[in-house]
Amino acid sequence: MDDNYAPSGDISWANISELNDTNIVSEFSGQVLSWDGTGWSNKMPSMTFNIANIRLSSQQNINITRFTCPTNKKVYVWQAAACNSGGTSVADLSIQILSGSTSIYKTSSSVLQEGNPLAVGDGGDIEIRLMYSGVNATGIQYGTGFMNITID
Repeated sequence: MDDNYAPSGDISWANISELNDTNIVSEFSGQVLSWDGTGWSNKMPSMTFNIANIRLSSQQNINITRFTCPTNKKVYVWQAAACNSGGTSVADLSIQILSGSTSIYKTSSSVLQEGNPLAVGDGGDIEIRLMYSGVNATGIQYGTGFMNITID
């Protein structure tokens, strides 16, 4: 080990109780301890939904996932990207998340979109889909995409 990277000073470890946390009942709860900018709190870990390269015809949507989220929860979108099989952005090829019929977030960028968060939506019937649609969408497109979300 290179001494230049060795920690200096005293190292101390905090227990969950020392972080004023009382929500994690056991290590099997599925929650993670997260800093929200003001303090520590228990959060569910994020989920990433993606789709392998798939053939889409014009005006076609492919559902990546559908689920019902309790209406007292919020959906946070952290990262997303969509591209064709060559890794290029295509204007009418996008990945989108909806709550019911309301769009929470949509991007057609092949460049990773990151936010703190990118968008926040209400719970309800959630759908994440890859789409090839729009006024200029014609023919066939091969596309892929992913979206990273948290429910809280």
